[in-house]
This record gives sequence, C-alpha cells and structure tokens, in this order.
Amino acid sequence: MRVEKISYCANCAVEFRVIDDNVLYCSEECEREHDLFRLIDERGEDRTLVYSK
Repeated sequence: MRVEKISYCANCAVEFRVIDDNVLYCSEECEREHDLFRLIDERGEDRTLVYSK
C-alpha cells in the first residue's frame, strides 16, 4: 500500500508529494537546483533530507 503525504520544498516552499518516504521533487527545476528538502512527518517532526549532487 502506498502512503502519500504532502511536504514542502525548503527552498521554494512549493508543495511536493512524498510517497512511501521517497521524496518527489516539487519540479524538475528544483531537482536540478535544490539540495535541501524539508520533510515534516505525520508527528510534526522535521526529517530534513540532504542530497549530494
């Protein structure tokens, strides 16, 4: 079963979907430009993920 949540890009604040804890970038531009994404889980805890390019 897929679990879908809404999170927000830490840089542009645009909403993006998180499915089964896999971050989906808010846009192709953000995928290229952003390294840092803020993930707030269902308990309200900040689970920010940093991706190296």
